Amino acid sequence: MRNPVYVLAACITIIGFVLAFFFGITHIDQLRKEDDAPRYPDRRETQRAVDVKTDGNRGYSEGQTETIVSDEKDNSTAADELYAQGLSEYKRGNCQAAGNLLFRAAEMGSIAAMYELGLIFTYSNRCKKDPEAARKCFNEAFRKYAELANDGNSTAMYKIAVMYECGYGVDKDDMDALRWYRRSAHDGYSKAMYELGYRYEQGQGVEEDDEEAIQWFRSAARAGDASAMHSLGEHFDRGSGVEKNGDSADYWEIRAAELGNKDAMYFAAVAILDDSSHSEKDHERAVRWLRETSRRGWADAVLERIGESSRPGR
Repeated sequence: MRNPVYVLAACITIIGFVLAFFFGITHIDQLRKEDDAPRYPDRRETQRAVDVKTDGNRGYSEGQTETIVSDEKDNSTAADELYAQGLSEYKRGNCQAAGNLLFRAAEMGSIAAMYELGLIFTYSNRCKKDPEAARKCFNEAFRKYAELANDGNSTAMYKIAVMYECGYGVDKDDMDALRWYRRSAHDGYSKAMYELGYRYEQGQGVEEDDEEAIQWFRSAARAGDASAMHSLGEHFDRGSGVEKNGDSADYWEIRAAELGNKDAMYFAAVAILDDSSHSEKDHERAVRWLRETSRRGWADAVLERIGESSRPGR
């Protein structure tokens, strides 16, 4: 005869798994294709229309994956793959598949997947939002990011800054956000460098200082940050904080556009079209950027002027 204590323990374990599975599936089944509005609007999307973003995501701007995934080394690769697949499915509009993949990645320890689920539960446009599920996801993500940040991980420092700025999993606190952006930037993380440069540019939490902003934008741009490249292009074009230089402005806008910055695409395209020394291939690339840029009104006017349709293949 089986020991009743063992039987009871087994039943409790099975019930726990069922409840966990039901929690994940009921929320994932709610995910439906969203419209073109930003999933998680932030200052870059609403005030500056740069990148994300995203991201950009606030960290997921161009569908990038993160290196922070798991406290258990053996699970890292698998969790990374599931997280990347989840983002890929989300970009395709397959939200139920994306939710399943992200949920599995989160179960395996992916902090990025947990954070992404929090965003979906908060900002989903065409399905039932779940503030309580979002809160739990953000709380857990914040706890894990904080552990890594305190151990010196610059990517985690940046994520903590974002969560303080947006109030994800913690009370909103702009000064704590600035403190963590600064720590991450001084540790060499390009997105944090851009954020710090933006704050000096706007006088947000610090005294406005275009020259200091330029220094951080330069550092971030050299590290490959497209938003910082676009900002440098703007400063060279205006001559703010740096000597006005059209060639430098064009250089940085083109580099930013090549990395997918949709704001920079307009300025890069105009720079190419206004310079007869560029090749036919460059001309075609400029037209493609005009069709993709976020500055639609301006771009459509240029396309009309050069006799091109705003739609590909026309």
